Amino acid sequence: MEKIRANKRLISIVVLVVVALISMFVLSTAASSPKLNQWTINELDEKKTNVMEFTTITAATATALAAAPSDFTTPVAQQIMEIGGYLFIVVCLIVMEKIIVSLTGYITFGVVIPAACFLTVVYLLKGKEQLKSLAIKLVAFGVSIFLLIPSSIFVGNVIENTLDITVEQAIEQTEIAKAEIDSWDSFKESVSDNGFWNTITGSVTGFTDKITEKLSNWLSRCIDTVAVLLISNLVIPVGILFLFIWLIKALFGINVNVKSVANMVVAQNKKFAKSSTGKIGSITWQKDDDENSNELIIK
Repeated sequence: MEKIRANKRLISIVVLVVVALISMFVLSTAASSPKLNQWTINELDEKKTNVMEFTTITAATATALAAAPSDFTTPVAQQIMEIGGYLFIVVCLIVMEKIIVSLTGYITFGVVIPAACFLTVVYLLKGKEQLKSLAIKLVAFGVSIFLLIPSSIFVGNVIENTLDITVEQAIEQTEIAKAEIDSWDSFKESVSDNGFWNTITGSVTGFTDKITEKLSNWLSRCIDTVAVLLISNLVIPVGILFLFIWLIKALFGINVNVKSVANMVVAQNKKFAKSSTGKIGSITWQKDDDENSNELIIK
């Protein structure tokens, strides 16, 4: 029976070593290849292109507003320029996500999985349950970081579709707003050149109020879009990472009891003493009067 167990242990060790080598030299390269991450990379590239286009057109709109012959457009232009700064942050986050996608595959299958296999081999040789639990945690953590960006992109797309707030819609509305601004400028210049400004002030005022309302709605839409972009590319990935960590702790978490570990060492020492000849050391557990004080004595 003992021989059968030893053979099973040896076979398991060999399988773990093979799995570690395959993971390190084959799966790590495949997991970090653009082909496997094609959907994720395409989604990030499309989002980056749309955000950069949105940044460009908002900058052009802010310039047109700043050049408009009216006082009410200046605060709106300033707010639009601030939106451009947040859009730059979104672009940086998207680039960082692409870098993470290219690294997580290699880290998971090139480092984490082989390390888990090594810990499992040591567990089979030493019989320490803590090593087994740690190996399971490593595997779960590696898979979690590998799925982090794809899952965050999926959740972000669901939020955008649910709220009906997308970058494409923001770009379309920005183009409409810029056209309105250009027509408003042309209207005021035409009236001013013809010398009728003082006679049709009411018409100009009504047209200005109409443009102001449209700009306010457009600016509110732009702010909502930027907020969704920041949530999709910053808050959601961090939230999903913490969710994965919490799930790992909930499913595989263990409380390491120092006293139980010491008792295990004592039992192993007694077992070794019975099967050995000659004088060997001993390990005892001593508890002081202070209930919070435990001492491990090795003689």
